[in-house]
Amino acid sequence: MLVYLKPGSSLPALSSDTIFGAILYSFSQLYPDEVDEIVDLFMEDPPFIISSSFPYIEGDERLRFYPRIITEPGSYDPILFKKYRGVSYIPEEIFLEWAAGEIDEETIVDSMENHRVYGGLLVDGEKDIRFQEAEFEELHNIVNRIERRTEGIFHLRRVFYENMGRFFLVRFRDASFRPRLESALRFLSDRGFGPDISTGKGTFSFRVDRNPLHDRTGERFVTLSRFIPAPSELEAITPDAWFEVGSRRGRGPDGEIRRQVRFFREGSTFTDTGKEYYGTLVRSGRSAVEYGLAYKFAVGGG
Repeated sequence: MLVYLKPGSSLPALSSDTIFGAILYSFSQLYPDEVDEIVDLFMEDPPFIISSSFPYIEGDERLRFYPRIITEPGSYDPILFKKYRGVSYIPEEIFLEWAAGEIDEETIVDSMENHRVYGGLLVDGEKDIRFQEAEFEELHNIVNRIERRTEGIFHLRRVFYENMGRFFLVRFRDASFRPRLESALRFLSDRGFGPDISTGKGTFSFRVDRNPLHDRTGERFVTLSRFIPAPSELEAITPDAWFEVGSRRGRGPDGEIRRQVRFFREGSTFTDTGKEYYGTLVRSGRSAVEYGLAYKFAVGGG
């Protein structure tokens, strides 16, 4: 399943753990008597696996983009590689050819004269594509209602889209969960994504479509979600791995500072030992979990 998110206002960055957290909140509101059981199910035998969200462009055709695949670097033309280093997302067609082993990173670097890079997106230089993804900051402050004064001025980053949106992928292991997930998305489309939903930010409409990434097999896989391996998986998948590492430390609504969690970023590649899925959920607070299941897609042929 593929889910298109068309922004009704600015949307925050939506990684897989952010999407999962919002879905889990929706479940807590829609199915309050079942939410603990659902969390336990994801810890033991997840009914579905989600990716992070990625950009798409609306036009005569809808163009989808995926994270640049992280692989062993080669020796490239330094001028072309400098331009390529600004690429965060690549078009679906190039992503699939790369994953299938039909092209490699060197092929893409050598073609940079025929492409332009805008906002991290690799775009065909010959196509007239009109889109915009702009970041801006809003000034906010905290109101001390007891002393009737403002304090704690801070900036909140926003992302505005023109002719653009975000999409994410869902792979169901238990198809009976699909109606629940669609109910959760309807709930969220009114409530919104992100920390400032009380002011109407983060709203969206959504459309469900066919997942374009068919299951494949291969000796390696790329993760399209933030990935937290289970301890038993690390030794087998990390040899010859190519990756970037990130970290997250959240704060609960009650002010609890949650434990820091490290993860592999989207686009990282690993040895595939043949497991159906990789990763785990990590408890980061009294009632909080961090989503770390890899949305895997085979790379290198197969």
